[in-house]
Parts: sequence; structure tokens; C-alpha cells
Amino acid sequence: MSEEKRAEERIQEGIRRRDEFLAMLSHELRNPLGAVVTATALLKSNAGADDGPRLIDTIERQSQQMARLLDDLLEVSRVTQNKIELRRRRVDLGAVAREAADAVRNLMASHKIEFTVVVAEEPVVVDGDPARLQQIQVNLLTNAAKYTHRGGRVRLEARGVGAEAVIRVSDDGAGIPADMLDNVFDLFVQSNRTLDRSEGGLGVGLTLARSLVTMHGGSVTAESGGIGKGSEFVVRLPLVSSPLEEEPALSVQRIRIAARGGRPEGASPSSRTTPTAARCCASSSRARASIATVSDGVRKPCG
Repeated sequence: MSEEKRAEERIQEGIRRRDEFLAMLSHELRNPLGAVVTATALLKSNAGADDGPRLIDTIERQSQQMARLLDDLLEVSRVTQNKIELRRRRVDLGAVAREAADAVRNLMASHKIEFTVVVAEEPVVVDGDPARLQQIQVNLLTNAAKYTHRGGRVRLEARGVGAEAVIRVSDDGAGIPADMLDNVFDLFVQSNRTLDRSEGGLGVGLTLARSLVTMHGGSVTAESGGIGKGSEFVVRLPLVSSPLEEEPALSVQRIRIAARGGRPEGASPSSRTTPTAARCCASSSRARASIATVSDGVRKPCG
């Protein structure tokens, strides 16, 4: 096959992905917009006189869903055009991982997912923007929850390995086809793409994660044994030897998670969910970790 032919096929594939994405975007906007139009019509008629508070709540909830979708699109645009400025400082990636875990606990609990967090006790110091480092992990964790069945397992690990800080997000969920591993971070690409997906969202979280990791001088890869065999996403960032800077603890005012129904919409250190039992374990002189497991109060075996 000639180079010209391969280039033409790549262009056609890009066009196909774009068209699929636009169809999905139309679908995702149509649903909440339809609910808003219906609720508004009922409020204007006598038929909705007794249901005013409920209809107003519907309008507010669906409007917020549309706003989140548009925010995701704008975020992708800013990142891909290098319009985001990182507020970098020396930060403990382990502390950021704990904050990211707190941000998704409600999501994991709502899916009955057993959520385990393993973070090195010693500081894992990197030079980065704490809010964006947290966003990377939240996006990866949200993606894991989206493709993990109820009663499944998701694991977040953050530790130093040699000269690198390594984040691993693994699950025992749907897995990734071998032919998609190289493309899963690309814009307009989704695994198991359909227009009737139960979780909603535009599927831009992985694209944002890769872009933000690259801006931090790192790399992110996806691994999977195939369909039904789970997946693992590995982020590698350069460690720094300098001590942590004396700055206030990480506080992210708003972490958006694209989940239908608007849950969970925000998280901060001051709005944590029910505390999770923590255990300490030691696997080596370098790898003491604190482990937290969440399964919505009920442990279920993975099917």
C-alpha cells in the first residue's frame, strides 16, 4: 500500500470518528434539552401548576448537565490549543492521589465498586500543578468506573519507582480491544461506542488526561488483556529531589465528573464522604502504603 493511500485512509478514519462524535454530542445535548423544553411547557400551562418545584428542579438539573458537556468541550479546546497555564510547584503526588480518591468515592459507591487506594507513605515529589494532577487522576478513575460492572474492582496506586512517580489506575471491567490500545487517548475515540450508553458524557476525559500529562513532561499508557479482561492506565512523571514547598494543602474547588444525573458534581477536602477504614501494609523498604477500600458499605465478589 502506498504512503498516499495510507494517508487517505487516515483522513477518512478521522472524518468517521468526528462524525460519530458529533452524532453522540447531538444525542447527549438532545436528552437534557428535551427535558427542559417539556418542563418549561408544563410550567407555562395549568397542567404543571401542582408540580412547580419538581419541574424547576428538572430544569436546573438538566441545564447543569448541558453546561458540563459544554465545559468539557471548551476544556478540550483550551488544552489542545495550549491555552492552559500550569500553576506548577513541588507537590506530593501521594497527597494529590488521596484528594482524587475522595472526589470519586460517591461515584464508586453508587456503582457498588470496590475501590482501593494504595499510596506510598513517603512523599512522592513532582513539579506540577496540583489541580491538574488531580484532574488527570479523576478522569482516569471516572473512566474506570464507567467501564467496570457493578460489584467490580478499581484500584488507584501512586508511588515513586526509580526516578519516576508512577500512577496506576486499574480495573477488572470491560477491557479494551487490542486494536484500540494505540488510539484510546485520541479525541473522537471511545471503546464500545453507541448512542445509548448508560453513563453519558462525551468521552473526552482520556484525551484531557494525556494532554495534561504531556504538559507535565510525563507519559501515559493503556494496557489490557482484551475484552472482558479489565484495563490499566499508567502515568509516569519525573520525580524531583527538591523538598516540598511550604504552601497550603491542595484544595480544588470543583472537580467535574461527567456522570448522568449530575453525580457526583463536586468534591473538595472539606466535603469528603463517609470516612473509609485505612490500613497500613509494608511490601518493601520503599513501598509502605496506606490502603483504603470502598464498596458502598457492602463487599461483593467480582463476577
